[in-house]
Amino acid sequence: MLVAAQERLAPSWPQRGPARRPEPSRKTARKTASVARVRACSLLLLGFILGAVVVYCQGQIALVGYRLQVLERTMNEVKAENQLLETNLDRLTAPDRLEAIAKKDLGMVYPSTAAGEIVLPPDSQEALGTKVPGEQRGWLAELLHWLAVHMR
Repeated sequence: MLVAAQERLAPSWPQRGPARRPEPSRKTARKTASVARVRACSLLLLGFILGAVVVYCQGQIALVGYRLQVLERTMNEVKAENQLLETNLDRLTAPDRLEAIAKKDLGMVYPSTAAGEIVLPPDSQEALGTKVPGEQRGWLAELLHWLAVHMR
């Protein structure tokens, strides 16, 4: 029975042989080869562009690194110069040095124990003590003279 059923069903199905591909025509073969060439050239161009971008970026990194080294070297030089200037400033503003300059060059002395006494350098004392008639002194000289007279 099974065999009979197969015989009945067999004629109703269409019978096909192995699937054949139609042979491509010359135009289709050329078009396929052309597309393959375009793809290959595009990939080659894309690879070249990517390589150029990578080389450019590496060059920029090297350039920035060089500039950074130059700036660090300059910064170290400026720091050394700044340290030297600070050392000179400390030396020039030392209290002992300022006191020596005040005494030697400016004729300054320590104030006496009497409160309110103004001590002027020898040059100023002579100028204030002898006033030539008709000579006009500046306001500062007059103020110092008045203070010297009234504070004694």
